[in-house]
Amino acid sequence: MLQTGYEIALESKTTGNGYAVPYSRWPEPGYGSYYYPPRELDAKGGFMAHPSVGVIFYTNYGFGISVGAGYRYMKFNYTGKDDYKFHIEYNRFSLQLGIIF
Repeated sequence: MLQTGYEIALESKTTGNGYAVPYSRWPEPGYGSYYYPPRELDAKGGFMAHPSVGVIFYTNYGFGISVGAGYRYMKFNYTGKDDYKFHIEYNRFSLQLGIIF
């Protein structure tokens, strides 16, 4: 099986987390950090692909079990002020189990 497509963002805006960047004040001992405040970001969606393989075992007439495994890749894009761009990539392993009757 192969699923591909474009993920549509259900939210139009989100707030990104602020982050701190450590730095050292050489030659003085100790460390400090710069803090970047949260930004308002526009969610744009992104590419998705999910290839998987599986097998069906028939145990009785009209009854079976299906087992499968796959890999899911998703990439989400966000944009902000001053040409700020932010990308998130998800890499997931998937398992499928089904009953056929």
